[in-house]
Amino acid sequence: NSYGVTHSQFAFFKDRCSWRLTTKEGTKVLDFGWENWILNADNGKYIFPVPGRFDMPSQIAGTATWIDDNTLQLNARLVESMHGDKMTCRFKDGQFSAKFLNSVSEHTKDNLETREELRSV
Repeated sequence: NSYGVTHSQFAFFKDRCSWRLTTKEGTKVLDFGWENWILNADNGKYIFPVPGRFDMPSQIAGTATWIDDNTLQLNARLVESMHGDKMTCRFKDGQFSAKFLNSVSEHTKDNLETREELRSV
């Protein structure tokens, strides 16, 4: 995949879910509060950057909610910028996929989301 993700793992806790992503640069963990924003301590570059947009280091605030039994929606806000991301994660039949929708594309008609979907292999 274009993100360089070699391993993806979710952990679910009472107050949050954690998404652990491994790339050749190392492992990054993003925490998302259950319908409550959690501020991640890391101040690094976002692992799913939008092409053509300046990729600046930022803390990420995250929130999560289950849409249905197989669909988890994650919302990430890059604290040091005005942008964010909505990730729709599907877990079905032992497979995983994540679709992305950046905040600019979500609110405009002429700036479509171009990032590829992240899928398990």
